[in-house]
Amino acid sequence: MKQIGYLLLEDGTELKGNWHGVKKTAVGELVFNTGMTGYQEILTDPSYDEQMVVMTFPLIGNTGINPHDFESARMHAAGLVVRELESEPSHYESTLSVEAYLESQGKSAISGLDTRALTKMIRSKGVMRCLLTPEKPTPQDLNGLKAYKTNFGRVDAVTQGARFFAGESSFHLGVVDLGLKDGILNQLKRLGLTITCFSPDATWDEVKEKAIDGLLLSNGPGDPMDAKAAIQLVEDARGKLPIWGICLGYQVIALAYGAKTYKMKFGHRGANHPVRCIQTKKVKMSAQNHGYAVARENLPSEIVITHENVNDTTLEGFTIPKDRIAAVQFHPEEGPGPWDYHELFDTWLRGGVSDA
Repeated sequence: MKQIGYLLLEDGTELKGNWHGVKKTAVGELVFNTGMTGYQEILTDPSYDEQMVVMTFPLIGNTGINPHDFESARMHAAGLVVRELESEPSHYESTLSVEAYLESQGKSAISGLDTRALTKMIRSKGVMRCLLTPEKPTPQDLNGLKAYKTNFGRVDAVTQGARFFAGESSFHLGVVDLGLKDGILNQLKRLGLTITCFSPDATWDEVKEKAIDGLLLSNGPGDPMDAKAAIQLVEDARGKLPIWGICLGYQVIALAYGAKTYKMKFGHRGANHPVRCIQTKKVKMSAQNHGYAVARENLPSEIVITHENVNDTTLEGFTIPKDRIAAVQFHPEEGPGPWDYHELFDTWLRGGVSDA
């Protein structure tokens, strides 16, 4: 017999569906992802910390969970919302069903909902706080949800901190781990780099002690304005060595130069977002996962825009040539998504930043 569960939104919308995973109530920020595949990477991406993910593709779980496609050591999403959850996956690498994985992580999912209608609701009203619960919601639950103080985006809660990886190359890259995906780390290892990972509160004095040749700020969750230590680090390090940024790291660099960021209505999350290179006019597909963007208005003069989103013209990349800086809002490492922008790692770390 199927267990019943409920999804309660802060606007009072209540939806009933089938419950999966542990019988425990969870609170999160309701967002949607437009990818057709990659649910395993999505669930374990630290940038989804405390977010409840609606998958717009109707069938989730048919390939199960495998040992290779994790983006971190644990599930960061607060929960999963799907149209249909496959209980008997079929794939030669599968070792667990999604439901079994949820139970192992102490997390839950709800299925049987009209995720297309739910996605349209988010697009219309914006992201919302929500409650995923195995019990019928009460008026007190709604009041508590409305009063809930969101704590989304604690980079200190998702970082893996200081780590070192020896590589064949003499180039020593420092990576500020704001919620670093394994996919980014794998791309850096592919280049044979020697890598030192720093915690989100690392100072310039700590970084320069390691004699690094370049600095990369990773992806991560939350409001970039909250990453104050990382912003200060960029302010102290700029002009002294090449600096690169991905997603949250891109936003942090922009803030360090005096740009402004803002929270988007529903963000960009998925594996099929078209991005235009300003210089070449070429459009490539990208993987994206962000709820904040860098504003075009009052952009500091030293920031040169390199990429923009085809769908809504939001900024997707920039360089600061005088300080050897390049950064992008999208995820060139994919995980999941297209490989179109893998070349950026080679461009940045083998050819400098001028052609980014």
